[in-house]
Parts: sequence; C-alpha cells; structure tokens
Amino acid sequence: MAFGLIGVTLAKRWDDKLLRLDSPELWSLVGMAIVTSVLVVIGLRFTGKALLLCPHCKKYLGGISSQVTVGSGRCGHCGEVIIDEN
Repeated sequence: MAFGLIGVTLAKRWDDKLLRLDSPELWSLVGMAIVTSVLVVIGLRFTGKALLLCPHCKKYLGGISSQVTVGSGRCGHCGEVIIDEN
C-alpha cells in the first residue's frame, strides 16, 4: 500500500517528466518498484517458515485447506490424517 500511495503521488507530481527515458524521476520510480518487490519476496520467505505444514506432503495448511483440516481432521492437499481425535 505504501508503494502505491507514494507511486501515485509521485506520478501526479512528475506527470510530464515520467515519459522521458532520461529523466531521473522515472528511474527513481523504477528503482522504488524493484526495492519494494525484493522486500515483499524476502518478507514472504520469512513469514512462510512460521506457517503450519502438513507432516506428510509438507504443504502449507492455509486458506481453503485449513477449513478442510479443521472440518475433517485431514490435510486439504493429500488427505492424510493430521488431527487425531483421541
């Protein structure tokens, strides 16, 4: 969201300068997009390690598969038993 807000503000401010390839404004906006993309990928890598994994197929138990797991006690991907009812 921060990249979007900053990008829109800068695009409105530098409206005519962004169309030239030799403008520093264009390249600063491109650089900001690359840095934001790298930070998002790094953030997803670190947060992905904290998610629950199926002990059988090693896939993440999030989203729709988490509802299947809670409802049936089985993995939403491979169908193996995860939650023992004993």
